[in-house]
Formats: sequence, structure tokens, C-alpha cells
Amino acid sequence: MSKEYGENQEYFERGDHFTDEGNYSKAIENYTKSLSNDSLSAIQKEGLNRKIQKLNDLSHINTKTVESRASLAILAIGSFIVALFFFSVNITGNAIGNLAYNTSNWIGLILFVLGLVLAFFYFKKRNT
Repeated sequence: MSKEYGENQEYFERGDHFTDEGNYSKAIENYTKSLSNDSLSAIQKEGLNRKIQKLNDLSHINTKTVESRASLAILAIGSFIVALFFFSVNITGNAIGNLAYNTSNWIGLILFVLGLVLAFFYFKKRNT
């Protein structure tokens, strides 16, 4: 076996290792280095290209999923906190625009329900 083949195999194995760990950018980097070897057949190169494309797609999906879950969590928690201020005008000293007690409670209820709905979607996305 040539030295070039050994390096190629090493890059390929590193790519598999990083893929298993979920570190897709490092996996793509190693597969690309493995792809630069001229001794690979056309079928092997095509297989590596498909693998790199799948990892690119996966890395974009994971980033979007994490961002959407984080934004849902922040909105849900924020809705709960603001709802608490509207539910109890005693906490704020009725400083929230001098709203009537009934109006303040309705706004608090709406924000609380909104928080529940957002929390539901957060946990639903988290399980998929």
C-alpha cells in the first residue's frame, strides 16, 4: 500500500469518527481531504460526494432546529413572566398603565395561555 492510500484511509476514518460524534463540519473537512486523493475510483468519489452533501444538509437542519427551539423557549418563558406582572397588580403597584383590575387579569390570562401554547410547541419540537 502506498503512503497516499494510508493518508486517504486515515482521513476517511476521521470523517466517520466526526460523523458519529455529530461534528459535521470536521467530518466534511476530512472527507474532502480524502476526496482529493487521485487514486480513488469514480464510484468512490461519487459516494464521498454524496456523503458530504448529506452532511451539509444535516448541519443546516440542525442549526435551524436549535435556533427555532431556543426562540420558542425564550418566548414561552417571557410570556409567563409578563403574565405574572399583569395577574398581580400588587407586584407592580398598579404601575402598568393604570389598567383596571379586570383588564389586567385578562391580559395576564391571554399571555399565560400564549406561554402554554409556546411551551407545548417547544416540547413537541424537542421530542422530534
